[in-house]
Amino acid sequence: MKDIFQAIVEALERNQPVALATVVRTQGSTPREAGAKMLVYADGSTLDTIGGAAVEGRVIAAAQAALADGQPRLLDFDLTERDQLGMLCGGQMQVFVDVITPAPQFVLFGAGHVAQEVARIGAQLGFAVVVVDARPEWANAARFPQAQRLIVASLDEAITHLTFTPQTYIAIMTGEHSSDEAVLRRVLGLPVAYIGLIGSRRKIKVIFDHLRADGVPEEQFARVHAPIGLPIGGETPAEIAVSIAAEMVQIRRRQKHKGIAAEDKST
Repeated sequence: MKDIFQAIVEALERNQPVALATVVRTQGSTPREAGAKMLVYADGSTLDTIGGAAVEGRVIAAAQAALADGQPRLLDFDLTERDQLGMLCGGQMQVFVDVITPAPQFVLFGAGHVAQEVARIGAQLGFAVVVVDARPEWANAARFPQAQRLIVASLDEAITHLTFTPQTYIAIMTGEHSSDEAVLRRVLGLPVAYIGLIGSRRKIKVIFDHLRADGVPEEQFARVHAPIGLPIGGETPAEIAVSIAAEMVQIRRRQKHKGIAAEDKST
């Protein structure tokens, strides 16, 4: 049991969702008793067991489906009829599959004044804030006490330390046009929830034109929120941060509502 909970912590630290299958009720003869647990990863690999054989195969498949749509499952198994599962234990068991997801990750490329304010608000909104900057005098705990991680490294090295998922939000604000363009090149094709690029419309047009000239598909640019943030007319770092945070919340809620709508249609 300790290994399972330690594995959950390690998965969350890697920004990796996992599914926990728990036998919640048994009657008669069953492979495992109530309370037995098994951890299931998205690739179908597992830690521990709830009994093996056909029941476990069904639970793994259900856990993978739960990881895909974010919805828990309650599964009933009748082991009194060999035809159902090829098992004849003589009992019944119920398994609850829960999805354990990390907080949405908010990666800030750049550790300037706006980034400070965005990190503060993002943490308050429940995002796991990660700050990436090659300058230790800028990216440090004193300036970013709310950050879950500080990655002081070049862009190429920093990318190797990050895991990007559909629950990752990215804000690009390095302070230099060339650096912002380099970051956008690296993240534009990633399966993330949000990419925001700070800057004037002229700067953004120049960056986009460079990427178009290098063959980046036009549909990729529609994914970029640029200029970053909702148009509230913000000027100070705090005001700009409010507009960015509001846009991220808007995207986050839209995704959640889409998931609920999809679930409603499937029932």
